Amino acid sequence: MPQPHFTVTISASAVAWYAAIVSTLSSAVQFANYLRDRVHVGITVQKNMQTVNDPIHDGMTLTIVKVTNSGRRPVTITNVGVMYLDDRGAIFTDNIPHIPSELTEGKYITTLADQKKLRFDEIRYFVAYDAVGREYRSHFAPRHRRIYWWFRRKLKLKTRDLA
Repeated sequence: MPQPHFTVTISASAVAWYAAIVSTLSSAVQFANYLRDRVHVGITVQKNMQTVNDPIHDGMTLTIVKVTNSGRRPVTITNVGVMYLDDRGAIFTDNIPHIPSELTEGKYITTLADQKKLRFDEIRYFVAYDAVGREYRSHFAPRHRRIYWWFRRKLKLKTRDLA
């Protein structure tokens, strides 16, 4: 008795659809890896903090600025500071660990600043700079105040150009 013979036919369009779907999924995974593999620096600010058993900062009310690398690539932070609404800035010098410091994934720098010397009503954003010159910001002033100062600065530039 002869054995039955089965033949499976796959059309070229089915193979093309399969290849298109696999390549699209592969591209999506590669793009997600690219986004996840970038440098991502976050800045958090805590006001009204005090230290315990620290003779240097005893009796001071501190603002703590924490710069964290939550990305996968290491980044070297060279400065941590603040920018005011009128385009003036200040750099903080009391950093743990001392900067410049290389931050790998999950590492952070803690900066302590005397709260009496900061003008919180004029702060636009807290900032950290890396060795390449990139700037990482954490906006502090409300959006309407930042926009107001931006328009005010543009108006000053236009009136200066007209004179």
